[in-house]
Amino acid sequence: MDITFTHGDFESWVVKLNAVGVIQWDKCFGGSYSDANYTMRKTLDNKYIIAGYSYSVDGDVTGQHPGGEADFWIVKMDTAGTLEWQKCVGGDGNDQAFYIVQNADSSYTAIGLSNSSNGDISSNYGSDDWWVVKLVPPPIITSTNSTIYTAASLEASVYPNPSTGEFYFKNLEIGNKLEIYDVSGKCILNALSSSSTQKINISNKEKGIYFYRIVGDSEVSVGKLILK
Repeated sequence: MDITFTHGDFESWVVKLNAVGVIQWDKCFGGSYSDANYTMRKTLDNKYIIAGYSYSVDGDVTGQHPGGEADFWIVKMDTAGTLEWQKCVGGDGNDQAFYIVQNADSSYTAIGLSNSSNGDISSNYGSDDWWVVKLVPPPIITSTNSTIYTAASLEASVYPNPSTGEFYFKNLEIGNKLEIYDVSGKCILNALSSSSTQKINISNKEKGIYFYRIVGDSEVSVGKLILK
């Protein structure tokens, strides 16, 4: 058999072949229920982004919307087939992504069908609609510069950096979303700013490099934190 591991029902199966069709590796992504991919594309950092759907709430899948139907399922993997991050978007109806592309600002645009009218979906005009969604991913680790990318003019700053655990973010607006990621792309902290300066404490985490993302109404700023 060519398939080395499965979680349960239908899975998203990715296979790497050499120039003469010999399998170099294969990976199954998913959970206990039906999961599938419709498209895979190379990303700006020469890795891969996959789009499809998931019915699962376990295994590799987190964040699936309750209701028993499928969500858009977006999976980022490296060149060895290792999952870097995944995201479910949709509502309580049947939502499936057919195509995805990465934009110049490192965001992703996915398109598919949706018959949901809640969750991440702002409106539905009856039965199945085309749904286009733009996603801002976790930081892409391509540099050791303090700023990875800035999608707009959110002029936030952070100090002290490096720090032993406490970081202060300045020039925020009330309600800005602050996210902290480790180097694997896993989100380790979520917070909403309650003033122009927001303190976070990650002193309980391992020393090393982390990344922050600050999301405003139409602005995103991303940078690096050093925990010493």
